[in-house]
Amino acid sequence: MKNIFIFVYFLTFLTFLHSEAESGKMSYSAQQWLEKGNSYYLKRKFFDAIDCYTEAIEINPDFAEAYYNRGRSYQYINKHEKAIEDFAVSAKLDKKYQNILSEI
Repeated sequence: MKNIFIFVYFLTFLTFLHSEAESGKMSYSAQQWLEKGNSYYLKRKFFDAIDCYTEAIEINPDFAEAYYNRGRSYQYINKHEKAIEDFAVSAKLDKKYQNILSEI
C-alpha cells in the first residue's frame, strides 16, 4: 500500500512539473522576464520578446524599461501604434524615456 501511495505522489509531482514547464511560466520575476525578452530581442525574435516583456509588465505594471523594450520590439514588427503607446507609458513612468516620443 505504501508503494502505491509513493507511486501516485510521484506521478502527481511529475504532472505538476510538466504543466509548469509547458506553460513556460516557472516563477520568473519581472526582471527575469525582461532579461529573457532582451535575449529574444537580440536574436531578432520579436514576437517572443514581446511575450516576455508583457509577462514582466503583468508582474510589475510600473516597469518602464519593459514598456520601452516592448515598444522597440513592436517597431520591428511594424506595430507602430502599439510601440507609441508603450513609449508613452515608459516616458510617464521614467523621465529617461521622455525623449523617445520626439524621435519617432
